[in-house]
Amino acid sequence: MRSTNFWLSLVIYLLLASMVSTGLLMRYPLPPGSGREGYQFLGLGRHDWGAVHFWIALALLAGIALHLYLQWTWIRVTSPQFWRGAWRLILALLLILAIAAMLVPFFVRPTVSPAEGRGGRMGDVVSTVEEDGQPAEQTRLHRGGGMREERRERSGALQEGR
Repeated sequence: MRSTNFWLSLVIYLLLASMVSTGLLMRYPLPPGSGREGYQFLGLGRHDWGAVHFWIALALLAGIALHLYLQWTWIRVTSPQFWRGAWRLILALLLILAIAAMLVPFFVRPTVSPAEGRGGRMGDVVSTVEEDGQPAEQTRLHRGGGMREERRERSGALQEGR
């Protein structure tokens, strides 16, 4: 059992170190938007490294679950000493929180408002349409001063109407 715990702990440590390194790789050398410029590391782009990061995370979760399973007897014996009479309630709450944290991504839906200019490439024109079907304004995305900015322009149809 000691040998199994050692090797499992080593694998969990290596998976955690891999998670940190792929996360830092995606944050700094391959920042958001770097795929358009063709940046790669070891032949993989940002999205490819994101997939590697995801699978490492799943392997890490499986390793931690296996570790908890192998140590469950120790957890059951020592928990009452630390938490007195509420140990079962505390363990149940921790289990519920862990399951809820794993289920959250399946219920959260991101929303992006095209009027804010997000989700497009630099130079794309994003139209905001009013209820009558006529474009109200257009947003042209461009870079200025090293930061992403928006420049709103009235559409040609509205300028002709004035």
